[in-house]
Amino acid sequence: MKASIYKYDILFAGVIAFIVIYALAIGFLSPDSVNYLIMADIGNAGALCSKNGEFYGVFACGYPAFIKLFSYITNDNLFLASKLFNAFALLCFYFIFVKIFASRKLALLAVFVPFNLYVATYTWSENAVLLSLSLYLCALHRIKSTQKTTITTLLIVFISIIIGCFSRFSFAPFSVVIFICSYFVVGRHTLKLLIPFALCGFIFVAYKVFAASYDMERIAAPESFTVLVSAFALGLTKMLIAFGLFLLPLLIVKYKKIEIVSIFKFTKPSWALFFVSMGIGYLIICFLMRSLIQYDLFSIRLVGFGLSLICIGFLIFWKNEIDRLNAVWVVSMIAISFVASSVVVPNKLKQIAVLGMVDQGAVNSYIHFQQNARGKIVIPIGQEHKTFPFGPYVAISEFNSNYPSARFQRIPMMPYAKKKNVAEFIASLDGQDCEFWFSPSLTQEQLINYLAKEYKVAHNKYVNAVSDELREYVLDKYRTKNYNCYN
Repeated sequence: MKASIYKYDILFAGVIAFIVIYALAIGFLSPDSVNYLIMADIGNAGALCSKNGEFYGVFACGYPAFIKLFSYITNDNLFLASKLFNAFALLCFYFIFVKIFASRKLALLAVFVPFNLYVATYTWSENAVLLSLSLYLCALHRIKSTQKTTITTLLIVFISIIIGCFSRFSFAPFSVVIFICSYFVVGRHTLKLLIPFALCGFIFVAYKVFAASYDMERIAAPESFTVLVSAFALGLTKMLIAFGLFLLPLLIVKYKKIEIVSIFKFTKPSWALFFVSMGIGYLIICFLMRSLIQYDLFSIRLVGFGLSLICIGFLIFWKNEIDRLNAVWVVSMIAISFVASSVVVPNKLKQIAVLGMVDQGAVNSYIHFQQNARGKIVIPIGQEHKTFPFGPYVAISEFNSNYPSARFQRIPMMPYAKKKNVAEFIASLDGQDCEFWFSPSLTQEQLINYLAKEYKVAHNKYVNAVSDELREYVLDKYRTKNYNCYN
């Protein structure tokens, strides 16, 4: 019996090991990932969560702090530390599920839903949110099993919510949803959790007030309501396909035994209702926040977490059917989840197909350079090496060799920044030494296409991503080979 149980632990360990090796080989670094790594490097200034010598308030500080903590066991290899922390977060989620539901099969499927596998390979802060959720589940389980709310439990609640709020800023409003949904698990004990939630809220607001002067300029969402709804539906559809493929084997093999989900049963207080209602609440907050403030337009990274919670709720509801699955079907569902999490994300497929092996030394070298950059500002445009895993327009290795002490800055473009004219752009440089860097392989036609990008704000309505004046200014720099930003 024990051997049968432990084989699922071995399966879990095997999948985790594969994820870590796979992530280290391919890299899976986005521009956000690089910023997290830079924030984790304390640099010459000796300060965590800083960039170029000053505090950096654009991203939350929690995930970089965890990367730094794990770097003490990786000989300061921040890239490796980030992947190990992601594995640790999955480990915590797995064991709390085993503890609560006494089902390793359910725990495996809950941990390895498509969204979790998607973010686990990337250096992204959602992994710290998963750790936060694991701790909160632990606290609710303690309350539910003992019918007591101890100081220790309240402390776990406080730590879990603090980790969440300081891992992703959007977690703060989401924590209100978590608090409300807790009633479905612990009933009247929910009110006793109000103190740690309120304390976390106070600390978070104080932090945001402090960090406001170190944040990027936040702009109002420029899109029409129709565009927002369409993008939201598209993001949901992509992830629903992944979750549908993931659940398909369970629905096929147990189609006669799976209980039809009735409204009556799903409205009874339970762990399943807790997860489903949290997921719905998250998606509502996600839509409302993006309707007000400009950032990623309902990417899978944004909507996937909410659907993940809903999917886990259904898995819990179907626990009895899952417990009757044999190991082959469990492995099949995990394999499908892995494939589905990649197929629905074209950028991830591109990285898998094109980028190949990652030079960890080059990644960590770049991070260290950027953290300690005190020289000129360089605005890079174009790509020299397609094999280096960072963003669409910057080749880290080439950029480092040419400007080892410089820090890079991008041309202000919609949708992530307000369009600026030349005077506003120059003013944003604060008088620092600055020059443009154009990739040697960049053609004038490619540059024109890059600067002529348009952004959809309404049905059949597009706006230029770069102001006309600044576009001509950059083109002139390229044509005349005068790379100085000021004249």
